[in-house]
Amino acid sequence: MYNSSVTHQFRQYLYPGSQERVAPSPADVQSRGRRLKRLLRCVDGEILDQGQGEAFLVVRNRFPLQHAHGQQPLGETLEARPESLALLGRDERLAAVDLGQGLFFDVETTGLAGGTGTLAFLVGVGRYADGEFEVLQFFLAGPEHEAAFLQALSQALNPQPFLVSYNGRCFDAPLLDTRFILQRRRLNMSAWPHLDLLYPARRLYRSRTGDCSLKSIEAQVLGVRRSEEDVPGALIPGIYFDYLRGGPVEQLRSVFYHNLLDILSLATLAGTMASTIERRRAPDPRDYIGAGAMLEAAGRAEEAREAYERALAEGTHEAYYTATVRLGYLLKRQGDYARAKQLWRALVEAGVDPHAIAHVELAKHLEHRERDHEAAADVVRQALRLPGVRSALERRALELRLARLEDKCARAARKSGNDDGAHSRDAPL
Repeated sequence: MYNSSVTHQFRQYLYPGSQERVAPSPADVQSRGRRLKRLLRCVDGEILDQGQGEAFLVVRNRFPLQHAHGQQPLGETLEARPESLALLGRDERLAAVDLGQGLFFDVETTGLAGGTGTLAFLVGVGRYADGEFEVLQFFLAGPEHEAAFLQALSQALNPQPFLVSYNGRCFDAPLLDTRFILQRRRLNMSAWPHLDLLYPARRLYRSRTGDCSLKSIEAQVLGVRRSEEDVPGALIPGIYFDYLRGGPVEQLRSVFYHNLLDILSLATLAGTMASTIERRRAPDPRDYIGAGAMLEAAGRAEEAREAYERALAEGTHEAYYTATVRLGYLLKRQGDYARAKQLWRALVEAGVDPHAIAHVELAKHLEHRERDHEAAADVVRQALRLPGVRSALERRALELRLARLEDKCARAARKSGNDDGAHSRDAPL
C-alpha cells in the first residue's frame, strides 16, 4: 500500500523550499545498486546487467487464458475479428492482424508534459504467447542507465506487428520515440499500426460513464476493482523522484502493481469492445447504441441496425428511447418508412419523447408520406404540450409547422367544399 506522506513529498518536489534538495546527491546515485536489489525482493524480478555499470530491472508475470480480469477471461480477447480492430482503431492496417499478435503497452513517466525533460521509467509490455498472457515490466534504475533500458525495451517491442494502448498514440509512443532519439537510436513507434482504446471508449461508453479515464472504464465497463495496494497515478512521479533521491524502495511496489493492472485492462477492454461491435456480448445494453453509431459512420448500416435492435431488445427505459430514435433515423435513411413510423408512434403513444423528436418525425411522415395533414397537426399540438419543449427556438419551430399544417387543412377543406358545391350544381334536377 502506498504511503500517504508521498503527497507531501511530491508537493515539496514541485515547490521546493530553500532548504530542499531536489537533485540526487552522488551518494544517492552510488546507493542505487543496493536499493535496486531491495526492490528486486519486493517485486520478484531480475536485474539484467549490461556491463559498464548499466543495469535495469525486469519483472515477468504470466497469466493463464482462463484468468478473469473483471468480468472477462483474458482468452476471450482472442476471439476478436480483425475487421473489428480496424473499425475501433480507424486504421485499415489492423484488418490484417489479430489481437493475439498485438503488443499491449503502458508507460509510467516522471510527468505528463512530454518533451525531452520527461523520463519513461517503467514500461509494461503484454502479449499473448504459448497459451498464456505474459507481462514484462522494464524499470529504469536511474537516468544514467537509460541507454541499456531502451535497448532491452526495443528488443521486446520490435517483433510485434501492432500496438494496443490507452492514449498511447498521443502520449506514450511519441514520448518513447523522443527518448530513443536522445539516445541516438530510432524506433519510430508513432508510425506503427496502433489500436488506441481511448477513442473508441469515448464513442462506446461516454454516454453512461461520463469520465473516460482508464480507471473509470475499468470500474464501470470491465467490473475491475483495484485493491488498496494501488497508487493514484498523480502520485507516481513523486514516488520515483523520492526513490532517485535515496528514499525507500517499498513504495515502488504499488507503482508496479498499478502498471500491471493497466496492461491487463488493455487486454480485456480490447476484447470487450470487439465483442460489442460484433454484437456477441456487451457489459451494458447501452453499449450497443455506441456500437451502432460507429458501424453506421463506417457505412455498415445493416450491422448498425442489428446493434440498435439488440439495444432495444435488452435495454432499459433509457436505452430504449435512444436506441429507438437512432434506429428510426437509420430506417428512414434506408427507405423503410413504415417501420420507422412504427417506432416514432410507439414513442409518442408511450409518452417517452421528452424533446419531441419522435413527434416531429411522425408529423413529417404523416404530412409528406401519407398526406394526412389533420393527423400531423394533432401530433404537433401534442408536442407543444410536452414539458421538455421549453426553448423559444423549439417552440417557434413547432408553431410554424403547426401553422403550415393548419393552413393546408383549411385549403383542403375549402377545396372539398368547392368540389361538393360543383357536384351539387351538376346534379340533375
